[in-house]
Amino acid sequence: MTSPHDPQSGYSDYQPYGAPYGRQPPPTSGHGHLPPAVQRTVENTRTQAIVALAVNFISVASCCNVFGLVGGILAWRALSKATTDLPGAKSLTKWSWIVFGTGFAIMAVVMGIAIAVDTRNGD
Repeated sequence: MTSPHDPQSGYSDYQPYGAPYGRQPPPTSGHGHLPPAVQRTVENTRTQAIVALAVNFISVASCCNVFGLVGGILAWRALSKATTDLPGAKSLTKWSWIVFGTGFAIMAVVMGIAIAVDTRNGD
């Protein structure tokens, strides 16, 4: 059996401020495992970034939405930051969707203007 002061037990002599006497923090594996709730949030953020990445690049290929390139790059960056900077990844994913929507809105206006000009010239 290992004692709380044995380095193999995962415990150390460090006692956090305000901890009751004799209580030690739980051992860590040293691999940086996240609590389940945080892990779910990270996975949700990664999933949203992957979907944003796919949709943005599909919009570039199918609709020539040049704003999809910017949105795709933002989603890519969000995907790479999901495990290290969760708030930053969420923000980048949000901006990726904003750029995607803005690109489609601008394309809809341009198409509307093109159709209006074409119908005037057709008469």
